[in-house]
Amino acid sequence: MVIIQNIQVVSCWNLGEYKRIRVFTLINIVLPLAFGGLIYVITRPDTYISQWVYRVLHLSISSNVVKNVLPRWLWLFLCNFSADILWAYSLTFAVYAIFHDCSRCMYLVFTVCILFEAGVEILQLFGILNGTFDCLDIAFEICATAIASLNIKHPGRKLYENI
Repeated sequence: MVIIQNIQVVSCWNLGEYKRIRVFTLINIVLPLAFGGLIYVITRPDTYISQWVYRVLHLSISSNVVKNVLPRWLWLFLCNFSADILWAYSLTFAVYAIFHDCSRCMYLVFTVCILFEAGVEILQLFGILNGTFDCLDIAFEICATAIASLNIKHPGRKLYENI
């Protein structure tokens, strides 16, 4: 009887940890996507996505308001790299959510993310995807993927070892 109770306690604890891991992963997917989208809409009002958001929400935001408040280097960083960095970070957690059960999953996650991010840039280089090829995009996206990977493995080490 005591053994059965101990097993039940352990499995309830694991279920709590499992939910906690899922929430942590979901937050690290959704929040960067949301902030990246917000930055993109504010800093690039001429894109289809921004125009659609403005039309749906009945907004008329001028990027000049934000541009005039921020230092030039920060504005350029926000415009050119921040959304890509946040999306690469989010992608890493999303790919981890898919492959977390396999052995050596972080190597697989890191490789899949880097190949995808570089692939998107290469497709832009050849005009297959809209956008501008930029080596700095790839470099910042690799850094974001590395930071997300570290966030998965080190601060959450106790969290993820129980799965």
